[in-house]
Amino acid sequence: MQINFKNILNINEVDTSTLVIFLTEEYIENFLQENGKCACGNDCQCGENCKCDKCPIQESIYQYDFKGKFLESTIVGSNVKNFNKVILFGLGKEEKIDKIKAEELGYKVFKYLNSNKIKEASFLLNTTIEKDGTIIYNKVQNINNIYSDLFFGFSMAEYKFNKYFTEDKLKAKQNIFKTALFFSDNVEDLEKTYKNNEIIKENVFFCRDLINEPSNTLYPESYAKICKDLEEFGLKVEILKEKEMQKLGMGSLLAVGQGSDNESHFVVIKWEGASSDKKPLAFVGKGITFDSGGLSLKPSSSMDTMKCDMSGSAVVVSLMRLLAQRKAKVNAIGVVALVENMPSGKAIKIGDIVKSMSGQTIEVLNTDAE
Repeated sequence: MQINFKNILNINEVDTSTLVIFLTEEYIENFLQENGKCACGNDCQCGENCKCDKCPIQESIYQYDFKGKFLESTIVGSNVKNFNKVILFGLGKEEKIDKIKAEELGYKVFKYLNSNKIKEASFLLNTTIEKDGTIIYNKVQNINNIYSDLFFGFSMAEYKFNKYFTEDKLKAKQNIFKTALFFSDNVEDLEKTYKNNEIIKENVFFCRDLINEPSNTLYPESYAKICKDLEEFGLKVEILKEKEMQKLGMGSLLAVGQGSDNESHFVVIKWEGASSDKKPLAFVGKGITFDSGGLSLKPSSSMDTMKCDMSGSAVVVSLMRLLAQRKAKVNAIGVVALVENMPSGKAIKIGDIVKSMSGQTIEVLNTDAE
């Protein structure tokens, strides 16, 4: 998807087929207070038949009784020149718009446009459009944060894991929506925020791809190689195999993976972005690339998502990748234990006792409680 930012002064300069306008409750309340019951500013109540020389968006507020409540939406037809469709979305109260709400709204707007097979759209926030097409950007508290969170949620919604689809199915599953034009009178700040968010988005998608990868392609050894490849970003990556893990006394971790034909791995990822005297942040991620439950075998209905039992490790690996890409001024260490919990003649059994790296002994009462 392509996202652009422009400072447009007249709506007639825009050539997309769909216009989306985000409106706060305050915007609508203030307009109604200033203009009475009708777009003409009088109490004539001519409503949808009003012929007054007012903003067509404001006329739609009367016609469709749009209040601007959070997630409220209204399709107002094509009463704005150059557009086939105009859609109003409510932001709710300004003071209650936080990052989570803005991202949620952006996400749902993308899903709406995509499901309705809309290929491109232009976006405005709390904007008045004069009859001659002149755009008036009305001020909103923290407008840049709201706007940037909106388009971050919007862009996050385009994620799909289509890697293994055949060509015919891949074509059918592709996103329809391709181009977004966000209009603002502060384009420079929005572009900076967008570039920063794009790095975050890239790593969120990287994390999701790891989680969605099937366990016959993402197993401890192949996962460790993916981690090793992150050295291209300036990370230091150390991979321990089973012999090194045994020397360190990682008996409890090795026990989880001993029933698998795939060798267990332990990966240490370091980012050194601050002085050496600064203590590092530490992140630990669970990396069970498939959790069958071992001899305490899960029912099949509980096993279909167990390729995702490495989600904690995916978050850690993606976070370390992000820190490196952003040249974060911190020291950080991420450790991920990569094992596969499988039943076999070599698998750990109920009643077995194993020893952890700390010297503790552990009696195994359920091999699915790794």
